[in-house]
Amino acid sequence: MRQGIWALARRQLRGPWDLPATSDPDPATTSLTILVSRFECNSGETGQVKAPRAAEGADSIVITAFVAPSTARSGTCLGNDQVPLDVHLARPLGSRTLVDGACVGPATK
Repeated sequence: MRQGIWALARRQLRGPWDLPATSDPDPATTSLTILVSRFECNSGETGQVKAPRAAEGADSIVITAFVAPSTARSGTCLGNDQVPLDVHLARPLGSRTLVDGACVGPATK
C-alpha cells in the first residue's frame, strides 16, 4: 500500500517558477507566461512541465507549476533550464500578489 501511495505522489512534482525579466503584468492582465524549473538535480534539464494550478484569492494568486518526475537515476547539479508555461486567470490580476506555490505549504488543488 505504501509503495502505491509513493508512486502516485511521484507522478508530478511542484516546480519553482519566475516571471521572465521582460514581463510586467498590469492590473488588467488575465494571462501570463511563467518560467518553470525543477528543484532536483537533473543535469540542466527541467523536463516535462504539466498544467499549472492557480488558486485565486482576494489578495493573492498562488500559482503552482508541476513537472513530471525525472527518469534519470541521478543527475549533475548544473541548475535546470526554465520552461515557459502559460497561465490563464479567471479574472484580471488587479492588485493581487503572485505567489509561487512551490514555496508554500502543500500543493494547491
